[in-house]
Amino acid sequence: MKVWSALLGVLALSALAIGCGGGEETVTKAEFVDQANAICKQALKDRSAAERDFFEGMVDSGKTPDQETIEKRYMTLVLPHLDRMVDELEGIDEPSSDAAPAAAIVASFKAGITTFEDELDEVFKENVHPFQKANNQSRVYGLEDCAQF
Repeated sequence: MKVWSALLGVLALSALAIGCGGGEETVTKAEFVDQANAICKQALKDRSAAERDFFEGMVDSGKTPDQETIEKRYMTLVLPHLDRMVDELEGIDEPSSDAAPAAAIVASFKAGITTFEDELDEVFKENVHPFQKANNQSRVYGLEDCAQF
């Protein structure tokens, strides 16, 4: 009788664990798109405000800044908003059925930030677009707000 009670107890606990979803919760692509677009929409607002501050600061000084000053101001005023956006995108769950493209978009944004940091001269002088790949991937995936960087 003790064996049956123990066995029933183990089975009951197993069923409870399975029923409580012992695995991770899944997110649909639509939920991911909504969350990611909200993050990117806020990042666009923040970036626009930072760029406005960036240009107003240059105009207010009354003199044309040199390239190094422009690059430093951009790195301190604008780039942090893009870093925060990528961190927030990494923080949301990817849809289990479509995780690879979602992860690739975040990786492309990270690569774009690295390009900005490492090749800032070229970005400003040669009109290099470090987020082009991320923008294209975002557009294809349905992340219209994330496709505007």
